[in-house]
Amino acid sequence: MMYPPGHGPAPENRTDTLPVVKLLGERSTGTHLLQKVLQQHFDMELAPSSSGVTQEQTRHLPGRLVGRWSSRRASREALQDHNHFVELPRNGGWKHAAASTRFLECFAIPRKAIVICLLRHPADWLRSMHRNPFHGIGHIPRDFSAFIRSPWIAAARDELGERLIENPVKLYAAKAQSYSWLGENRDKMSLVTYENLILNPEETLRQTPVWPFRSGSKIDLPNQSARPFGRRPANLDEYRRRAAAVSYDTLSDSDRDFVLSELSGSILLDLYPPSSR
Repeated sequence: MMYPPGHGPAPENRTDTLPVVKLLGERSTGTHLLQKVLQQHFDMELAPSSSGVTQEQTRHLPGRLVGRWSSRRASREALQDHNHFVELPRNGGWKHAAASTRFLECFAIPRKAIVICLLRHPADWLRSMHRNPFHGIGHIPRDFSAFIRSPWIAAARDELGERLIENPVKLYAAKAQSYSWLGENRDKMSLVTYENLILNPEETLRQTPVWPFRSGSKIDLPNQSARPFGRRPANLDEYRRRAAAVSYDTLSDSDRDFVLSELSGSILLDLYPPSSR
């Protein structure tokens, strides 16, 4: 496979002794939480997400009061796309990207990386994304029912190929499908659910390839939100209460039917089957 300069596989002649671990998960699935847990309780090299906009790059962004032909927000997203593709051979790229052939061949295989993919209950994830539509560059409706039915403009670094996604439900299903594909093509990979992680972290991580590298200390979760940004952060008890109560039935009847229809055939329905009514 041919790659542009700087985009090829990572060198294989590394001498690092610590295992390389890479997290993949959509926005609002608990990647910050799992990152903190791994850093505190495991002896490993955690590959970072690709860079945001660097200080040097910020100098080249248009001003906040811009004219007709420029957009500071779109420029930031374009630069983060660039950073993802350039850095992917070194760090695996954007942690919210789909698992792709590029990720597998340029990073996971040459770095012999352990990959952990995170998923969260679709109904809970959609609510969270509506509250915090990180990296959304299109119109975000205030109404939740309208939001889940509206197109989502994906970033290039989402690694989905297609940029105009039918709606956020389809976006999430596509990411989940990519993780399933990675599991079929990579032995050192685990799929972890946010709910299992927050309700039973030790038993959940025991089932992953990182467990042999545990430092020995009891695995505790932070009492406050592991994410230092976003709206309405909660404490651990509140997050656990929400995780234990997740259900499609928290949606209106029409929204529930729509989400389940859009998830038809997705592994998300295997992980999170709807309750019978």
